Amino acid sequence: MPDGVYYDQLVGGDDNMENDDEDVEWRRVMAESVETDMDRQMELAMKMSVEVYEEERMMEEIMRMAEREENERVSKPLKINEIDSTQEVRMDTTDSELNRVLGGGIVPGSLILLGGEPGIGKSTLLLQISLKLPYKTLYVSGEESQKQIKMRAERINPNSENCLILTETKTQNIFRHIVEVEPDIVIIDSIQTLHTDHIESTAGSISQIRETTAELIS
Repeated sequence: MPDGVYYDQLVGGDDNMENDDEDVEWRRVMAESVETDMDRQMELAMKMSVEVYEEERMMEEIMRMAEREENERVSKPLKINEIDSTQEVRMDTTDSELNRVLGGGIVPGSLILLGGEPGIGKSTLLLQISLKLPYKTLYVSGEESQKQIKMRAERINPNSENCLILTETKTQNIFRHIVEVEPDIVIIDSIQTLHTDHIESTAGSISQIRETTAELIS
C-alpha cells in the first residue's frame, strides 16, 4: 500500500510540473502577443501623429498665405485722381463666348459658379474648358474616377498637356495638392461633393457647402 501511494504521488507530481510548464509557455505567448499588439498600436499612433502634424502645418501655411493676401487687399482711402482706372487684367479662356459671358475672361483670384439642371452637361462643359485652357489647370472631380474622365477627355481633346486630373472630396487634401502642384486655375466638379473636417455633417448639406466654399474663397 505505501508503495502504491508513493507511485500515485509521483505521477501527480509529473502532471503538476507539466501544467506549470504549459502555464509558463502560455504566459510567454500572451506576453509576446501583448507586446506585439502594443508595438503595432505605437506605430499606428506615431503614423497618425505625423499625418496630423503635416496636415496642421499645411493648413497653417495656407492660412499664412491667405492672411498675406488679405493684408495686401486691405482697402485704403484714396484720392479720386489716385485711383487706377485701367481695366483689370483677365485670363483669356480661348473661347470667345465664354470670355463674353465672363466679361472679357477670368479675373485672377475670382471664384466662378457654374449652375444648371442635373444632366444638362455641366461636367462635360467644365472638362472641355479645362482641356482648352492655355494655363496649368487642376481639375478636381468628386463624382467620377480618373479613368472615366480620361474616356470623356479622349472624345474632346486627348492631347492636352496643361490639365491635371484629381479625384478627391476632402478640402484639406485638395489644398495639399494645390500647394504641391501650384496650378493657375482650379476647377471643381462639384462643390456639393466636397466636405471639410471642420464641419460634422454630410457632404452636400448647406453647412458643408457654405464652409467648403468659404475655404476655397479664402
